[in-house]
Amino acid sequence: DPALTKLNMQGYGSQDHRILSAGWDGSWRNEGEGIYRNTVTFKEQGTWQFTCAAEDLAGWKAEEPAAAEFVIDTLLPSVEITFDQNHPAHEKFYREARTALIRVTDRCFRPEDGELFITASGEKPETGEWRHVPGSGCTGEESGHVDGCVYEMRMTFAQDGDYTLAFQCTDRAGNRSARTEASPFTIDRTPPEVTVVYDNQNAAHGLYYNRQRQAVITVTERNFQPEDAVITITARRAGEEIAPPAISGWTGSADRHSAFVLYDYDGEFSFHIACQDLAGNQARAYEEDHFIIDLTPPRLEITNIRDKSANNQEVAPNVLYSDENLAPDGAEIRLTGARNGAVSPEAERTPIPGGQEIR
Repeated sequence: DPALTKLNMQGYGSQDHRILSAGWDGSWRNEGEGIYRNTVTFKEQGTWQFTCAAEDLAGWKAEEPAAAEFVIDTLLPSVEITFDQNHPAHEKFYREARTALIRVTDRCFRPEDGELFITASGEKPETGEWRHVPGSGCTGEESGHVDGCVYEMRMTFAQDGDYTLAFQCTDRAGNRSARTEASPFTIDRTPPEVTVVYDNQNAAHGLYYNRQRQAVITVTERNFQPEDAVITITARRAGEEIAPPAISGWTGSADRHSAFVLYDYDGEFSFHIACQDLAGNQARAYEEDHFIIDLTPPRLEITNIRDKSANNQEVAPNVLYSDENLAPDGAEIRLTGARNGAVSPEAERTPIPGGQEIR
């Protein structure tokens, strides 16, 4: 008897858990042979419970009411990717670990239905555990989720490397989210390594070289650009500033880059380099090099006498010697007679720039 058939239709809305109503006009269709049919239309987004208890004219009741529970979900999952570090150097370089937060807002999301897309030049990070953040009106039960429920997962990019990250998912109702992509980024937590090697290590008195020197500068760094290596060279001669030697262009690839400086003329030089990578990591402070190149022999003159001459009067030769880098014990004067052997005559010494004049 349709009049004795009871339908209970109860739905809970998506956000505020309000009670919904289904469309039913109350009319039954007799399809013959004791079969009665009615159509109930459920349109609103939400979680529905539906029961039907029937009784015939003889008083017989169905042993158990027919029951159904289902969800109407027509909304696409909303996916958001955010990071804790958002101030890169050169648009994409970070010198600290970076943690990504993936948030999915959806009524019917399951973590196993998510698709995580990661590319890494090195080791990929481990994924964290998903956490459910109940939306307003959520009961916490499987059937009590609402459209405002959020699911979160964190993952940390701590290793040096180039990364891309994207996420997409399909909920249990078959709604597929848009693919959400984070901008490519690079983690670089390793400072550049700077080495300077000279081909000529034969110094006199600690810093004087009588041959040219070439310095080869090598920077070991994956994220390097030449303008971030600041080389400072000073050059002086006889107390005056002179033009410093030129620095070659940088060559190399991957993580090894080199330049050279040739010191091939007289002068007193100092060399210093400061370097940072694209992420802002500073190389260890470089101790300044200081040395002197001296390719010019000392000047030596003997005057007031002719070589291999015969003299029957007093002989008083003048000796003049000079050098920009004259060593305190670098001048030795010996006087030897054919009959008298080595002698030590009286001499008058007059200082001149870089040396002495002896009479």
